[in-house]
Amino acid sequence: MPEKRFLTDKELDRNYDAFKAVLPDILRGHRGAYVIVRDGKVLDIYQTMKDAYQAGWRQFQDDLFSVQEITDEIVDLGYFSHVDDRWAS
Repeated sequence: MPEKRFLTDKELDRNYDAFKAVLPDILRGHRGAYVIVRDGKVLDIYQTMKDAYQAGWRQFQDDLFSVQEITDEIVDLGYFSHVDDRWAS
């Protein structure tokens, strides 16, 4: 059985850049839906995150794909999205 591989930061960045490039074109008609992105290409649009992940797993057994929500809102990642420099020396 081959060793499990995960998307690298470079691949994730490439997928996100591809998503951002098409976002203005798909935002109006698909806000709140989800897209599958693989190899720097935006593939299909799904109404729910679950549907997008399930379709991605069916299409790509290696799990090397991203799912992005179609939104123009900034997502707060909680604690990790805020810089706290009080411990810096």
